[in-house]
Amino acid sequence: MDSKTFEEIYTKYADEIYRFSFFKLQSKEAAEDAVSETFTSLFEQATAPDNARAWLYTAARNRIYNIWKSSRNKTEQTMEVVGELDTYKIDRKSLENTILDESMLEEVKLKLALLDETTQDILTLKLWEEMKFSEIAEIVGSSVSTVKTKFYRGVEELKSLLEAEERQKQVKLRSISVPIVLAGIFGIRKAYAGVGLSSDFTNN
Repeated sequence: MDSKTFEEIYTKYADEIYRFSFFKLQSKEAAEDAVSETFTSLFEQATAPDNARAWLYTAARNRIYNIWKSSRNKTEQTMEVVGELDTYKIDRKSLENTILDESMLEEVKLKLALLDETTQDILTLKLWEEMKFSEIAEIVGSSVSTVKTKFYRGVEELKSLLEAEERQKQVKLRSISVPIVLAGIFGIRKAYAGVGLSSDFTNN
């Protein structure tokens, strides 16, 4: 790949890929390693991918999972989710205007980590980056219908986990609804909105 094309892609997507990697790895150094390896692999391609964004996310996910495998075993949980797979209306402005306290955001973050990795990625890519289901399908290597199903079931599963948490408390503090779940995932993104690669890293 020629340097000019690489620089254009890097400038456009580096911070986005880093933010995703940092959220998944919770480590600045590990996220920088994932980004470095991802873009090194991109540069080694003969030509630019048709969909550079999807290619980068796919490559970053592979590197993140390799880092996990070398450091620890992830506990996977599978749950039977019962419910209608209705098409949720995702209103960006409504999510932005839904104010949740820090404790609720932390609960959403903790429960999100209990979902399988692919479902986590589908939820965050859809709500954080406003990707189309077709683009997410390309990234995770599944059909569009499978991605949609995982998205809807993931939201319902997250809702069930949060409701179970509420039931364990002596006093029910709030009602958990689908909009609350969606707003919670989107709210986590705000904490990472300003996260980007340091100038020291980009200048290396």
